[in-house]
Amino acid sequence: MTTDPEFTISGCVVNGLATVYCRWVNKGTFGNKAWNGVPLASMDVQSASEGFNEFVDNSYEDHMENRFLYVAGNTVSFRTSYDATIPANTWHAGSVSFPVATV
Repeated sequence: MTTDPEFTISGCVVNGLATVYCRWVNKGTFGNKAWNGVPLASMDVQSASEGFNEFVDNSYEDHMENRFLYVAGNTVSFRTSYDATIPANTWHAGSVSFPVATV
């Protein structure tokens, strides 16, 4: 968990299912190629499979349904399904649930 007002992430694991919540404000404009992730955080657990959910934001860009909070391995990322330009000071918020691998 973080306490940064521009970036917050937290999560929990119950009975082999993890849920991660993230809120993020990107400082500068940036581009993202389709299906490439922008790493946001690493986790102490490993996902048993990929997980993703819509990562809503206040961008004036369309295609909000194609911007995701994405989990693979032990990495939480921002990911788009199209070549995107994300404006500066865009807030993003979302959560994703996924099974965790046993170790």
